[in-house]
Amino acid sequence: MDKSGVRELSYYDIPEIDESGSERIQYDNPEFRVFAHKNYNLANEIFPGMVIHYHKDVELIYIRSGYASYRVNDKVIHLESGDGIIVNSDQLHLLISEDVDYCLDCVIFDPELIMGNKYIKEKYMPFLIGDAAPDCIVLRSSYAADKIILEGIGQIVYMSYLENHEMEILSVLQRVYQLLYEKMRKVDSKRILSAPDLNSMRAMIDYINSNYSGRITVAGICASGHVGKNTCIDLFKKYTHMSPIDYVRSIRLLNAINYLKNSEMSITEIAYAVGFNSASYFTKSFRQFYDMTPVEYRKELI
Repeated sequence: MDKSGVRELSYYDIPEIDESGSERIQYDNPEFRVFAHKNYNLANEIFPGMVIHYHKDVELIYIRSGYASYRVNDKVIHLESGDGIIVNSDQLHLLISEDVDYCLDCVIFDPELIMGNKYIKEKYMPFLIGDAAPDCIVLRSSYAADKIILEGIGQIVYMSYLENHEMEILSVLQRVYQLLYEKMRKVDSKRILSAPDLNSMRAMIDYINSNYSGRITVAGICASGHVGKNTCIDLFKKYTHMSPIDYVRSIRLLNAINYLKNSEMSITEIAYAVGFNSASYFTKSFRQFYDMTPVEYRKELI
């Protein structure tokens, strides 16, 4: 908890993967599928541990101070203080920032909360969440309608730690999406329908997340995405700025962090648990990615 009583979002908690391969969001209340948190100074953690990922939930971000960038699929959007972004369902994305003092509000929610009615879903979803909708929507506080939406994100975060807040949050979410609908239907937002390479990329990420603890080869990654080796390498470079093998290592190291933080397993036991074939290679990789050894990281946690 921070001083306001809001539990801070941690990008260092290891994401769970559901049966479809997407990240399973840890909702504040499983019966009310909204994750709403104020988050200060993520960059001040020991090191960034998150990798590009996706989930079926919609993500709303409001930059309260400082600056940050969002990588969404193959593009990078720079956000200044007062800006925000809405990342659509099932889009590859990652928060990146060199600003150690930025502050953001984050709301992640299941779109079925506001699209549960069949008529509402058929009428409004194509503009907002369906395949023809944009992969993300950038919000600038200099625009009046965007400012109202950004204020709505802040309201949801504030209300999330009050008692009996669910109806109020739902009301604000519906208002936010009413404004987005009015905005998007005026714009020719023709997006390529679920590009085949994006589908392949998601399939390969799913394969790695499901099999990182065992032996993974480039051939196996290629087969999961139904692409050749050159295409596989190009897609990982395009979407993750990594090679396939480096991405595998990053997933293994991210899971290793969980063991280092939450278990008493030895370094060798952790190395084998997350798929490395030796403790020495695990330590070497850890140092390459994070400029410290696993032992040094553990000491920092004490």
